[in-house]
Amino acid sequence: MMGLKAYVREADRLSLAYDFVPGGSLEDVMKRVRSLQVNLNWDARNRIAIGVAKGLRYLHFECTPRILHCSLKPSNVMLDEGFEPRLADCGVSRLIASGSADPELASSLYSAPECYQSSR
Repeated sequence: MMGLKAYVREADRLSLAYDFVPGGSLEDVMKRVRSLQVNLNWDARNRIAIGVAKGLRYLHFECTPRILHCSLKPSNVMLDEGFEPRLADCGVSRLIASGSADPELASSLYSAPECYQSSR
């Protein structure tokens, strides 16, 4: 997952600073693959797929509280220089209360703090 390093709140906007990931998003890399600017071999593609699966496994089963990402798409998968993926934008995730008998609590929406601060 991407680590939030800092944020700056101004009267008309909120700016977030995350870990720098030099590879950009999977969406960006796939555009460069289609335009023949980048050659993404099958080992790298396999590493990306396995890394995304491991990230989701962590969020869904190992993280406390458990989290459903709810917005997995190529633009939310960031790649480092070795094409190791990091999941980003968990802002519309769902928290899953483990062992909760209250179904409303188990399906409550998680909203990132910046959503409350900017009223969006």
